[in-house]
Amino acid sequence: ILMAEFLEKPYIYACEPLSLTFQLLVRNCRETKNIQPINIGFWDKKSRARMYFERTLLVYSSLFTERFTWHKSPDSEMVSLERLDEFVREKNLETIDILKVDTEGAEELVLKGAEKTLSRTNFLIIECAGDNIRGSTFSSLIASLYSTKFNFHLLDLGNILYAPSGEILVIDLLLKNVKFTGKSKA
Repeated sequence: ILMAEFLEKPYIYACEPLSLTFQLLVRNCRETKNIQPINIGFWDKKSRARMYFERTLLVYSSLFTERFTWHKSPDSEMVSLERLDEFVREKNLETIDILKVDTEGAEELVLKGAEKTLSRTNFLIIECAGDNIRGSTFSSLIASLYSTKFNFHLLDLGNILYAPSGEILVIDLLLKNVKFTGKSKA
C-alpha cells in the first residue's frame, strides 16, 4: 500500500496463495484502486502444493513443513502455484520497477521460475531465509541473482532476524539490476 502511494502512476499485482491471508490482502487493499490482489503463489513450475500455516501467525506460512520446528501439526491448504515468468507474460509486463519476493524459504525456487522476469526487473526486494531448506543457502540464493541477462547488486539491508546463537535466520535485501536498460512501465 505504501508503494501504491509513493510511486508515480504505479500498478501493483499483490499475490498471495493462502486463502486466509488473501482475504486479509483484499480487505487491506480495498481502498487502493491501483493494487490488484491475486490468489496465486510462485514456484519453479506450475503446480498445486500443500501450504502450511499457523492460524494465529498468518505472516508465517510456508510450503515446507520443516520450517515449523515450533509447531508440530500446523494447518494446511492446497494452493495454486505458477512460474513468475508465465505470470509476467500473461500480464504483458514489459518492465518491472520493483519485484518483492517473500516466500518463506522458497525464494530460490521462485527465482528459478523467473529468469526472464529478472532481466526486466529494475529493483528486487527479497527476504532471504537462512534455514538451508532443500539445499538453498544464502550463497546459492545470491548466486541465482546473476546471469548474462541480469546482475543484481546489493543496495541496502533491511530487517535482520538473528538466532539466539547469533546466526542470521532471515534478512531482507534491496538489490538493483545493473543490467536493467528498460524504461519503467509496470
